[in-house]
Amino acid sequence: MPNTQDVILIEYNRKYLADIVALFNHTIQKVNRQDYSQAEINEWIQPNPDLDSWHDNLSKSYCVLAFKADCLVGFGNITADGYLDLLFVAHSVIRSGIGRLIFNRLEQYARLKK
Repeated sequence: MPNTQDVILIEYNRKYLADIVALFNHTIQKVNRQDYSQAEINEWIQPNPDLDSWHDNLSKSYCVLAFKADCLVGFGNITADGYLDLLFVAHSVIRSGIGRLIFNRLEQYARLKK
């Protein structure tokens, strides 16, 4: 079983927004290249993201950030009505249990909102 004891989950804070978008873009380029063409990846990544739009989306939902050794390694968010919007984990920690940790926290939030 993966060790996630040194992972800290916190709620969204705008000061991490640039890191969130960077993780989003990097993960798509590293992980999703096996399932998507380069043209599709180029459409998906955001070299010039609208940070206000990102902030609006993340702050209007329940968003969890995962840190390991002071480094953002994942994030996810869910709306008040239970729609799982985003769940991304850094390629360097995939299959380490961090995605499950984030998902479990989001699911817990959704269950409490019912």
